[in-house]
Amino acid sequence: SFEPNAVPVFPSPTNPPAMGWKLTPTRGHAKGFITKAGDGSMIDGATVTVTGPASRTLRADATGFYGGVDLPPGIYALSATAPGFSTNTASATVIAGTVTNRNFVLAPVLIGMSPAISTPPQGQILNPGTTATFSVSATGTAPLRYQWFRDGSLIVGATTNVYTLPTFN
Repeated sequence: SFEPNAVPVFPSPTNPPAMGWKLTPTRGHAKGFITKAGDGSMIDGATVTVTGPASRTLRADATGFYGGVDLPPGIYALSATAPGFSTNTASATVIAGTVTNRNFVLAPVLIGMSPAISTPPQGQILNPGTTATFSVSATGTAPLRYQWFRDGSLIVGATTNVYTLPTFN
């Protein structure tokens, strides 16, 4: 119950002790949220790796919030990732006595998507002495690999999505 005339804990008012960390701070802090691209939902358990004057690995909570306290001032590289999502990086400058905010948006990664040609190479009509450049676009889970063939035979070294045929005769 409430006692309006209780005996005070201290017989007279007193000043709080000096708080050096508050008057002349020597450390700073970094915080932010990690969300999913598209719908903005929070990513629980995402990891933020902080490297710079100090290194830490931070984990986001169920609200997508992460925070690193008492970091020495300086420039940091931050990398956010979560299983099934892309990795996103940013730099942050931590200043003593302040909180630096860096939010991350991670895109879901499609796992196990089979490669498919989305734009096939187009035929060309050439004049003698000219070159022909063919290109192809493909979708699928990275890394995609390419290999060009001519008349059913593998073309050595033709392993990108663009192939230029030497001078046509």
